[in-house]
Amino acid sequence: MKKKKILVTGSSGMIGSALVRKLKKDKKLIVYAPFKKKLNLLNLRSLNLFFKKHKFSSIINCAALNGGTFQINKNKIDFLSKNSQMAINLVSASKKYGVNNLLNISSSSIYPELKKKLEENDLFKGKFEKTNEPYSLGKIFMLKLCEYYNDKYLTNYKSLVFCNVFGPKKSKKNIQIVEYICKEFVLAKKRKLSEITFRINRSLSREFIYLDDMVNVISFFHKLLINQKFKENLINIPGIKVIFIKNLIKEMKKISKFNGKVIIQNIKSKGALSKTLDGKLSKKYLPSVKKNFDLKLKSTFNYFEKKYK
Repeated sequence: MKKKKILVTGSSGMIGSALVRKLKKDKKLIVYAPFKKKLNLLNLRSLNLFFKKHKFSSIINCAALNGGTFQINKNKIDFLSKNSQMAINLVSASKKYGVNNLLNISSSSIYPELKKKLEENDLFKGKFEKTNEPYSLGKIFMLKLCEYYNDKYLTNYKSLVFCNVFGPKKSKKNIQIVEYICKEFVLAKKRKLSEITFRINRSLSREFIYLDDMVNVISFFHKLLINQKFKENLINIPGIKVIFIKNLIKEMKKISKFNGKVIIQNIKSKGALSKTLDGKLSKKYLPSVKKNFDLKLKSTFNYFEKKYK
């Protein structure tokens, strides 16, 4: 049986690198995972030459310029223009060189701030989170571009929307909330501090999915994609846990066995207090996932304990 060539973009990132490790175990696939130096999605000429050389059967797009609130607001033009340009280049090259299957990995940041579980048709039903707006618009641009190509050219370009991911991550760039909390407890123990202070909004909550679970879901939907088994342009993938960040900090205190005092200073939040994805549509396809949030959180802390010691 002839092996299928698959391209994973954004393969140096947390999600992309974990996905590549998973896909390489599939003997039916030849996985290409070039780093940015070899394949820069902002360089259309380079992209065209790469696609001309390799005939891919499918693409999983994990590439994006991302960062925290401070980085986004400092570089609004880059976050909007570069994410949009990467989308244009990747989708146009895919169509030009006959790649009919593309799975785009997106984020719950595409949705407006609504006081409900977010469904796929809620995309433009409210205001965007201002602190994340340029990134959100870039991500929306990509998924709508995929949809428009499907309408005009009958391509098979689909998007999955995920909540906040947590789990092992080698890079120290773009530290996310779970890693940040783990790091604070590890360093506090290392420095023998008697207390830690976290400055957060006490009403702030987040929905989380574990990295391995996310990668399994992407792999599962990729198989559906190449077999033409799902029709929707956009599907939400809900997490395994919705939790107040103040409670997440308390859980991490227990896991870390930090004996000092934890102070939570209440501050006004600039971003959305809560975003939870509705997963009714994904349940049509996905088998149930074992949640085991506490075990997965402990495993994540153990990883970062080694990383920051």
